[in-house]
Amino acid sequence: MEASCLELALEGERLCKAGDFKGGTAFFEAAVQVGTEDLKTLSAIYSQLGNAYFYLKEYGKALEYHKHDLTLAR
Repeated sequence: MEASCLELALEGERLCKAGDFKGGTAFFEAAVQVGTEDLKTLSAIYSQLGNAYFYLKEYGKALEYHKHDLTLAR
């Protein structure tokens, strides 16, 4: 059984809240790959990815995902 985009994103969020930002980004990236038609969910995933990469000090990737989030928000 394949996990849905939302299920993957929720696991990514759980891992990030536990301080495992590297693991969290893997689940968020997987959620993006699965995809969703819900733009609010996708926007939230991009935001969380940006935050996780910021905490990992990967500022270029953090900015990239925050820009994706901003594009969807507009």
